[in-house]
Formats: sequence, structure tokens, C-alpha cells
Amino acid sequence: MAEIIGKIGRESGGFRVVFDIDSQFGRRELWRAISDRDALASWLGTFSHDLVAGNHFTVEYLNDSHYDIEGKVLEFEPLRALDYEWKFGSYPASNIRFDLENGLVGGTHLRLTVSGLDEDDVVRAASTWHAQLEFLRLFLNDIPVPAYALRFRRDELLAAYDQQVRNFGTALTDTDAASPSTPAHRNPMVSVLHAHSYLA
Repeated sequence: MAEIIGKIGRESGGFRVVFDIDSQFGRRELWRAISDRDALASWLGTFSHDLVAGNHFTVEYLNDSHYDIEGKVLEFEPLRALDYEWKFGSYPASNIRFDLENGLVGGTHLRLTVSGLDEDDVVRAASTWHAQLEFLRLFLNDIPVPAYALRFRRDELLAAYDQQVRNFGTALTDTDAASPSTPAHRNPMVSVLHAHSYLA
């Protein structure tokens, strides 16, 4: 997978962040990683129910943090698209959408779109899903996921995504977005997350 960089943009009534990533892994491997409960439990969290259209679910994070996470599957198209509502604690509900396409030179192109975010939530959400995608990268490469590191890695990324919003301010549009600067990797507890710059 190419380097993980989220791009923040404005949308009607709020913000979204989009991650476009190219991977050498096939669609079936990536689809299983993002839709199968056993696979998800290795990098994202424990889902209470299968991800099929219409199902409601709750999620328990890997790091044992007791957050209230609830969702509902809106679309489930095997090997192509997975779309669900995601309600994290007291924050407004957002929309999580994974799209898979054939890569230009083999492999798979993965797009993750997190939408429906408000100004108070967009930086936290962008940083958190960036860190989660790094966990996905570790899982795909058969590297143990350090669940305890999620909060630390998210906190490392906050400044870069906050800078995106500051760079554009009110001028941020649907087509304009900035790539975050490379965050400092000072915390030794999360150094394993930087062992691979790309999702191979």
C-alpha cells in the first residue's frame, strides 16, 4: 500500500477526510480485512454483529478503552464497497465508507472516506483513522498490532491534520485539500508503526 495520507475537505454542512491507498494485496485479502469480524478484531476492534446491510453493531476497541461505539451497515457489496454509520461517544454520527477497485498496475486501490464530520471532530477523526489504517497495514503484513499504541499514534498525528485545517481555513473546498506534514516519531512505544512506510 502507498503511504498513508488523509486529505481533509469541506462538504455540505461539515467536513470529510479521504484516504487513497494503493496496495499489492488482492481484493479478497483487503475485503476480508475490512469486512470479516475475525479480521477486524485483529486491527480495528470487536464487532458485535456481522457487517451485512441493515445490521446494527457495537464495537469494542482493541486497547480496552471503554468508548460507546455504535453503527449500522448501509451498504455491503462484496469485494467493492462497505459503508456504515459510525457513532463514537458523544460525537455526531459520521459515515465510514471503504471502496475497492483494481489497481492501475495490479493489486488493489483502497479508498476510505470518513464524512459527516463537524469542525470539532474532523482533526481527531482524521488522526484516529490514519492510525487505524496503520494498524491495518501491520495486520496485512502479519505483524502484531500494538493496540495500546492507538492513542499515542493518534496524538502524534493531531498537529499535522490540524495544520491542514488551519492552512485552508474557511477557504477549504470540496476539491481542495492539503497533505499533512510528516509527523515526528518520537514516542518509542509506537515506533513499530513506522517500520513500513507503505502498505505492501
